[in-house]
Amino acid sequence: MKQTLLSLILLLASVVVYAEGTNVKGQLVSANDKQPLPYATVSVASKAVPQKSIKKFATDDSGNFTTTLQAGDYIFTFQFVGMNNFNRSVEVKNGELQVNLGQIEMSESSTELSEISVTAQRPLVKVEIDKLTYSAKDDPESSTSNVLDLLRKVPLVTVDGEDNIQLKGSSSFKIYLNGKPSNMISNNPSQVLKSMPANSIKDVEVITDPGARYDAEGVGGIINIITDKRVDEGYSGSVGANGDTFGGYGGNAYLSLKYGKFGLTGNGSYFYHNRPEAKTSLTREEMAPSPVNELTQDGTSKNYGGGLFYNTQLSYEPDTLNLFNVSVGQFGGKFHSNSSQDVLSQGARDYSYLLNNNSINHFGSFTLTTDYQRTFKKKGELLTVSYRFERNPNDSEYESEYSQVVNYFYPKGYRMKSINNAGGKEHTGQVDYVNPLTDKHSIEVGLKYIFRDNSSRGDNTFLNPDDGGQWEEDKS
Repeated sequence: MKQTLLSLILLLASVVVYAEGTNVKGQLVSANDKQPLPYATVSVASKAVPQKSIKKFATDDSGNFTTTLQAGDYIFTFQFVGMNNFNRSVEVKNGELQVNLGQIEMSESSTELSEISVTAQRPLVKVEIDKLTYSAKDDPESSTSNVLDLLRKVPLVTVDGEDNIQLKGSSSFKIYLNGKPSNMISNNPSQVLKSMPANSIKDVEVITDPGARYDAEGVGGIINIITDKRVDEGYSGSVGANGDTFGGYGGNAYLSLKYGKFGLTGNGSYFYHNRPEAKTSLTREEMAPSPVNELTQDGTSKNYGGGLFYNTQLSYEPDTLNLFNVSVGQFGGKFHSNSSQDVLSQGARDYSYLLNNNSINHFGSFTLTTDYQRTFKKKGELLTVSYRFERNPNDSEYESEYSQVVNYFYPKGYRMKSINNAGGKEHTGQVDYVNPLTDKHSIEVGLKYIFRDNSSRGDNTFLNPDDGGQWEEDKS
């Protein structure tokens, strides 16, 4: 029996390893001085179809890379500016946990000044003085993933197992959408970004040195998510669905179309999370001062809820120099949290009670944005006029009840409610003008006006058992 059980456990372990795939890692360095090559592009293709990339990612700032692959034969293609492209065959076998490719050396390219024919792919990561740009459109996995998954591949950005986002190891940063701050994303970054399909994104910019027009004082940087505004003639779309073993589920849809000078992009999604019930138990014995007392606390907690997200953008391009955009987006939903705690104290202090807490948190954001962009014949010269309206309701309800009370503060029980209605509105008008003087110098001027109106009102009541069970205002 024990041998059969052990065999079953090993079989299940091997199935899990196979399902998750094999971790393939390595480091890209220069053949001359063995210095790491940061933000190089790594493309992975099946050996059977070498011309079609199935994965594309970038090395980190130390030239390291890692990816997960199923068993098979692959061709890795490494690209870096000023270096010859390098191909390497990699075999991943069934049951392997990890394949370490070690240091991979790339040699400097040398060309003759005669007839030259250059064929190259666009790099996945572009590094500039003040920012780093990740090309989402050149990532083959963007068609089947969401924006949060995309951020896991962007250099300098990390996303942990709890979907918490950090920039350069810090939580002090801002997330922008198309160069503008977005409370819709900032208030619920992981939920909103998981709701956005990655194929609706053109680029992800990591701005490490934001200028004055970004209003980023006191933060370590900006993650600027740029949606794909200019769509091809015709239409395209996608739908997706997901679920988990806890009873959570979701779905999303994306549509883009263009007819003449008009373009439309839209995406929407719904999600429902159902967290498993958590149980806690605590036993504490107090030996001194005498006499002895024992406190026991047994509790449970349960969280569930969901929400809806959509974003629609309409564009009009009368000519190659002028572009008008109008976008509408909304994100909202609610989460329930229920918990109970059974408390028993015996010995020096005898008492017991049952505490139940229930809360509902409503969250959401509505955004309306209009902007006009005027480009000029001079490369890089740009005038932008924009207006943005945001409304952010943030209501909550909380109820707490003490029952089955013995020798405690509330001999007849206690029940209280707290309702908080909060929210804010924000109007922003902005004008920006950029004029590059040279390749390294430019003039940026702008004007911004912001009007904010925030409100919050809380009502606290309790059930008075001495007054016929009437709800009364809690003035404490």
